[in-house]
Amino acid sequence: MLVGRTGDGKSASGNTILGRKAFKSRPSSSSVTKVSELQNGAWEGGQIVNVIDTPGVFDLSLGVDYAAREIVRCINMTKEDYSILLFTGGDDLEEDDNTLEYYLTHDSPDSLKDIVASCKSRCVLFDNKTTSESKKSEQMGKLMGMVNELKQKLKEVKSKLEKQLEEDEKEARIIGEKRGEENVKERSGNLENQLAKAREERVKAENRAQEIQQQYNEEIRRLSHQLQSALQ
Repeated sequence: MLVGRTGDGKSASGNTILGRKAFKSRPSSSSVTKVSELQNGAWEGGQIVNVIDTPGVFDLSLGVDYAAREIVRCINMTKEDYSILLFTGGDDLEEDDNTLEYYLTHDSPDSLKDIVASCKSRCVLFDNKTTSESKKSEQMGKLMGMVNELKQKLKEVKSKLEKQLEEDEKEARIIGEKRGEENVKERSGNLENQLAKAREERVKAENRAQEIQQQYNEEIRRLSHQLQSALQ
């Protein structure tokens, strides 16, 4: 999902990511994008990439409240639980013989540094004006590398949690099966307790996952407010 100030190149970045003119993009003092729009394309190996373009954060013609509602609506549409900072203007930095790393370290305000830290320094620089196919591929490669690395980490955490729950339930069944027939009632009670405990742990894990989801959503909203402060 692309979020940013009016005229900062969100739609152009979406077109760069998808490799085609999927979104309307032109120089303008007001948002070209009036309503959030979803477009998709395929990355190397057939990986599907979904891109949501949103209205400009500070577009007075639309109103800040409208833009905020659109962004929140789009956040609820996305299933990803992470954020990456995509900076436009790569051509400007190149003309000044500067790098994104140097800019973020030496020339950026503290509020922007806080946002970068909140995103675990996941930053990528785009030059939407370049005609170099190798440069376009390099930009996309870095972005998709970050996306896939984060997806893999989330997948590993989920897999580990599910595996632990399965092992707990299996252990509970084994303990029950080892009991003698003379202790059928006791065995049944213990097994039920073990299974109840496993189910309780699963519920706790699901609740925790929901809490994490809510925290991520709140973090995105907080970053949006920080971004407004940084750009004002």
